[in-house]
Amino acid sequence: MKPVFDKAREYGMDVSIGYAECDPAPSSEHVHYNTAVYYSAAADKVIHKYRKIHLPGTFEPYERKDATNQLEKRYFRPGNLGFKAFRAPGLVEDTLTKTSGKSENEVDTLGRGDPIVGIMICNDRRWPEAWRAYGLQGAEIVLCGYNTTAWAPELLGTNPKITTKEMAKHEA
Repeated sequence: MKPVFDKAREYGMDVSIGYAECDPAPSSEHVHYNTAVYYSAAADKVIHKYRKIHLPGTFEPYERKDATNQLEKRYFRPGNLGFKAFRAPGLVEDTLTKTSGKSENEVDTLGRGDPIVGIMICNDRRWPEAWRAYGLQGAEIVLCGYNTTAWAPELLGTNPKITTKEMAKHEA
């Protein structure tokens, strides 16, 4: 991911990117997570890491050969970092800081801090506790990366009115 962060630094832009993380556990076994990080150009480093909590699908593939499988439970563990919001520095000009000399509750300072951000990955967006946790932390922006198929009749959340792949393409 270093080349992506190098370009982000060059252009002065923040980046949120997902990847398959290999985290060496205390034992010799490696643990894998579906992970997203947030790189801040202002801080010139990754300032937040999120690991997907709600893994969809099954551990074993479906028997039907042409079935759409979601095998995240086979390859990843559920995330263990929770839904923690964070501040993204440098995105808003003239943000209120501890050294600006103004009280945080003065009328002209409301909403003038660095934005509060949350991250989700794909299936997490379908569960209310993620939204609730970020809402309670005052999140103003929620980043959600996903890659969901339009045709997956075996999977939860499929529209029962879409009965063919052609109909799914039309709906997309």
